Amino acid sequence: MWHEAVGAICAVVLAAIGVLHVVWGFSPWPARDRDELASFVFSGPEMPSRTPCLAVGGALLIAAYGVLAVADLCPRVGPNWLYHVGIWVLASALLLRGIAGPLLNRGAGRRFARWNLIAYSPLCAVLGLCALVVAQ
Repeated sequence: MWHEAVGAICAVVLAAIGVLHVVWGFSPWPARDRDELASFVFSGPEMPSRTPCLAVGGALLIAAYGVLAVADLCPRVGPNWLYHVGIWVLASALLLRGIAGPLLNRGAGRRFARWNLIAYSPLCAVLGLCALVVAQ
C-alpha cells in the first residue's frame, strides 16, 4: 500500500514539475519575463532557451510515468530491466541534486540561492527518497 501511495504522490509531483518546465519553454509564467523567471529558478544569468526547458520537462514527464509503472499503477511498455534501472537512476539523480544542490548557489543570484536552499534542493531530496521507496 505504501509503495503505491508514495509512487502516486511522487509521480504527480514529477509530472507537475515537468509540465511547469514545458510551460517555461513557451512562457515565463508566473513571472513577468524570462529574466525575472531566471532569477528564481535558474542559477545562471539568463533562462535557458526553449529546447532545454522542453527536454527537462519531457524527462520529468517520462520519469513520472516510470514511477507509476514501477509502483504497478499503470502498465509497462518495454522490458522490465529498463524500469528497474530507470527508477534507480532517477532516485540517484534526485538525491544527488538534493544533497549537492547548495553547490549550485555559487555565483547564483540571491533569489535562486534562497529558493534553492528552502525549496528546490529539499524537494529533490524528498522525491529521491520517494523513488527509493518505489524501487524497493
